[in-house]
Amino acid sequence: MAGDKSGQAHITPKDCEGWTIPCITGLIMLVGLAGNSIVLAVIRFNSSLQTLTNFMICHLAAVDSLCLIFWGTFLILHFGLKSVVAPG
Repeated sequence: MAGDKSGQAHITPKDCEGWTIPCITGLIMLVGLAGNSIVLAVIRFNSSLQTLTNFMICHLAAVDSLCLIFWGTFLILHFGLKSVVAPG
């Protein structure tokens, strides 16, 4: 944190960089995984929705979940560790 002449500490954008992006990424991951899980569960347990088109949508939701997991984990580790390993 940077301080001014009065001795009070102020939070600068540089100070927030290490935790802002991982928190936002985690939130995006949670919302995305929850939505994809709902899509998969609804189509799985409702036999009238088990059509070829919805089968393709299930595959899309599954692949989207995998992308969220790998992309989100990479970003959280990249930005989280960057502030720990090379601060400043």
